[in-house]
Amino acid sequence: LQPYQLLYSALSQSELQQIIMFDLRLSLMVLTAALISPFLGILDSIGSEKEGRTIENLLVLPLSDAEIISGKIVTCWLAGILLSWLLWLVYFLFMLLYSTPPAAFHLLSGSWLILVLLLVPVAGLFMNLLGIIIAVLVQKIQTGYNLGFLLVFPLSLLLTLLGFGLYR
Repeated sequence: LQPYQLLYSALSQSELQQIIMFDLRLSLMVLTAALISPFLGILDSIGSEKEGRTIENLLVLPLSDAEIISGKIVTCWLAGILLSWLLWLVYFLFMLLYSTPPAAFHLLSGSWLILVLLLVPVAGLFMNLLGIIIAVLVQKIQTGYNLGFLLVFPLSLLLTLLGFGLYR
C-alpha cells in the first residue's frame, strides 16, 4: 500500500485499494490471456494436423517448412498478444467511464506499459515455442493438452493465489 500512497498521495484509502485490486486482477487476466492463448493455439494447430494426417498436405505445398511453422507461430502469437491488448484496452475504457480518473490513468503508467508492451509478447512467444515442442513430441492432441496442463498448472495456481491475495 505504501508505494501506491507515494504515487497517489491525493487519493483516499478506498481509491488506493481500488487501484491495487485493479492491478492484481487485470495483470492476472492479461498474463493469462498472453500465456494460454498462444500455447493452446499452436498446440491445437500442429496437433490436429498431425492427428488428422493433414500435415503432409501442407508439406507438399510450394512453401518451405520454416515458412509453414513460422506462419503458425506468428498467427497464434499475434492472437495471444491482441487478445491481451484488447482485454487491457476494454478494462482501461471501463475504468475511464466508471471509475476515478487516477485509477484509469494508472493503467498508462510505466509498469503497465512494460507489462503490456514487453512482457505480454515475450511470455506469449515463450508459451508458443513450448506448445510447438509439446506438439512435435506427442502423437495425439489430447496427450499434448494433458502434458501442457501439467506444465502450465503450477504457474496458473501461483497466479491465481496471487490474484486472490492468498500468497504473500
